[in-house]
Amino acid sequence: TMRDHIIIVGYGNMGSFICKAIPFKERILVIEAHPNRVKLAKGAGLKVIGGDASSPILLEAAGLESAALAIITMPDSETATITAENIHNVNPSLKILARARSMEHMQQLISKGCSESIVPEYEASLTMLRDISAIMRFPIDAVNKILNQVRDKQYGPLLTQGDSEEDSNDTENAEDKKDG
Repeated sequence: TMRDHIIIVGYGNMGSFICKAIPFKERILVIEAHPNRVKLAKGAGLKVIGGDASSPILLEAAGLESAALAIITMPDSETATITAENIHNVNPSLKILARARSMEHMQQLISKGCSESIVPEYEASLTMLRDISAIMRFPIDAVNKILNQVRDKQYGPLLTQGDSEEDSNDTENAEDKKDG
């Protein structure tokens, strides 16, 4: 049984890239539904479970209780949302990072238990803006300030929403300890 492992849901472009970038392959467990991608992941020396990641039975077989992190990379928003919710239901304390199709989908994923959700197209546009700024020789400090403001505006309310839930739980726990 694996412990402190990283569960990567989806071995498409994003999932395979993340797996290649992680230096400790022995801690990666891939969940993939498509047989050709299962073969590719196994060929890369990764541990793989083939099947539908939204299945609670499959998720339990992945060792969610002892995992360090779950990363959902699949592009299908409905399956990604169900998968996030099912992972969170099995292990509410597990950090879940997920790919979102839109800002609205990002909000859904956060509401279903994801710690963080990223819209790849949005992040790509910010990277392009940074590159355009470099080509045009805009002052880098001013560009970084604008990029940070844009990210804070888009991601800030969602992250604050998650933090406020944790803060209220921390407050409740502190009050319980004080009362008990």
